[in-house]
Amino acid sequence: MQPVKKILYATDLSEDSRHALSYAFSLAQQYGAALHVLHVLPDVKQNYLTTSGLDFATVFDDATWRLFTPEQLVEAKHKVRERITGICSLEGLADTACMPVAENIEVAVGQPADVILERAPQFDMVVMGTQGHGRLTGLLLGSVTQKVVSRCPVPVLVVRLPEADHKV
Repeated sequence: MQPVKKILYATDLSEDSRHALSYAFSLAQQYGAALHVLHVLPDVKQNYLTTSGLDFATVFDDATWRLFTPEQLVEAKHKVRERITGICSLEGLADTACMPVAENIEVAVGQPADVILERAPQFDMVVMGTQGHGRLTGLLLGSVTQKVVSRCPVPVLVVRLPEADHKV
């Protein structure tokens, strides 16, 4: 078995990803591994260009499309940090276990699966939840988790909510 020294925890801040955090913490503690948190904000410009079939570049300049300023990314990172520390409290995890993780957070902009796959080779394992936006959306738009699992060069632990917590 390959040593696990660095774990990437990919989160969309959904209930599934919250549940996956406890597994990521547990694995990091068991292996003495560093835990890196990645939250990806969807690139709305790319989504419009991909799904509309229109050439928005001829209508809007790049500055108009720049949706996330550096200040907004810092604010998003702060929100993710708050969410992680809140989850730690709910899960009864010690502050000493949470603090290194709360300081090791990255917020990126792009297609979530693509960004996760881009970062994955730097880690020994990826931990993520199954779905963040409901079953119907996952069926219609495709699943970030499915794309990551099928293309990831490192092992991926997919954690789903206990059956009682799933909503249709």
